[in-house]
Amino acid sequence: MPKDWHRRSMSWTRRSASRDAASWRALSRTPGKLRSAVSQVACDIFAFVTTEANAGVAPIHPKAMPVILTDEQEVDVWLNAPTPVATELQRPLADGKLRIVARGEKLDEM
Repeated sequence: MPKDWHRRSMSWTRRSASRDAASWRALSRTPGKLRSAVSQVACDIFAFVTTEANAGVAPIHPKAMPVILTDEQEVDVWLNAPTPVATELQRPLADGKLRIVARGEKLDEM
């Protein structure tokens, strides 16, 4: 992970037992195409860390799945361990650990 990126984790709900691994960095630069109109742009960039899809996710999204941290020890390792140790957590969640909670027809064109 580049030196100016910082590891973070997030949970989608307060009741969630798991958290997603993520990276964050602050960015401040002058965009090339906007140099004449804008002197500088500052923004925060947030990215989910992904890995190959497990057997449960692959039928829905074969390309990848988010890295899911399953307990407080994994969250602590992700946030505080040296990068080579933390990136060992970049693996698919074990098969059978996720369940589909809703199904339905796709409503948009995406």
